[in-house]
Amino acid sequence: GLVGVNQGTIENSYATGDVVGTDTVGGLVGSNEQGTIKNSYSSGKVGWSGKGSQLLIGGLAGFSQGTIENSYWNTSTSGRTTSAGGTGQTTAQLQQLSTFSNWSIDAAGSTGKIWRIYEGQSSPLLRSFLRPYEIDIADSLPSTKIYDGLATGMISLGLNYTTSSKNVGTYSLSDGTISISGSPAAVDTTQFGYDLTYKSTGAGTLEITKKDLNISGLSTS
Repeated sequence: GLVGVNQGTIENSYATGDVVGTDTVGGLVGSNEQGTIKNSYSSGKVGWSGKGSQLLIGGLAGFSQGTIENSYWNTSTSGRTTSAGGTGQTTAQLQQLSTFSNWSIDAAGSTGKIWRIYEGQSSPLLRSFLRPYEIDIADSLPSTKIYDGLATGMISLGLNYTTSSKNVGTYSLSDGTISISGSPAAVDTTQFGYDLTYKSTGAGTLEITKKDLNISGLSTS
């Protein structure tokens, strides 16, 4: 994983590489000896070489007498269902912002939070390695839509909007009543990719208009 033996503090880190060993093997840490692991995850395959004991091989940590908090391993890719600490999550769960509610993380650009996630597209990314990138959606955001009972919609492939309410009214990027999520298909959302933010040189507003109500089957006597 990331570290063989930990006797200090590992925080806000992750490992994606595969690891194979004879004993005391983990996706992030082999042995956490009185150390602390916080806000970290691993997603690489954790293998056994065929020698030694398999008892000390785990998804996140092989052995731990220390503290492991708010940390996860990928059960879909690691090949491991147990660990000396941490919580196992599927690939889909590790791409959901709600999984990391105790982290300094969000799905918006240039916020200053330690982590950035692209919901449904990436696991958490360390923002300090991302390059700021601003996208103008002035020509893509619809100006109106007829009420459909939904507070969400698609701007383009991979890019969606959410309004603060599904009700009739006017919503705006400038006042935060419209938020943008996802990323265009061609934009790099890997660790050395982009920290996307969205702007509009146009109005940046969406008006939800009333839907006509058609009533049939009525009769008078």
